[in-house]
Amino acid sequence: MKKMYRSKFKQSSNYKTNTGVEAVPLERKIERMVQNGEPLESNSQNVEMIYTDRKDGVLAGLDIRTDRFELAVEASTKVAKGKQAKRQNLAKKEPKAGSVSDTVVDGGESKD
Repeated sequence: MKKMYRSKFKQSSNYKTNTGVEAVPLERKIERMVQNGEPLESNSQNVEMIYTDRKDGVLAGLDIRTDRFELAVEASTKVAKGKQAKRQNLAKKEPKAGSVSDTVVDGGESKD
């Protein structure tokens, strides 16, 4: 009878070490920008400005206290009205000659 031996094999892994670098803290970036007088636009992080003038008030889309459901209903009604208008425009167009809707309507009577 043969003895069974454990075979030796090289263990390998797909694990790779972290080769990243430590980032500059945000406080230091802001401090540097203030000291150098750099405007926000020169910053590589393009951020949308969300503040408005005091006389304009708070925009509904940016107000955290706004009921989002009302905005969603308004948007959906706009979309529904647009689709309805599109349907009406398609209905106003004359149908092609020889189509079924042109020849027979309600028990054999023609549209004309």
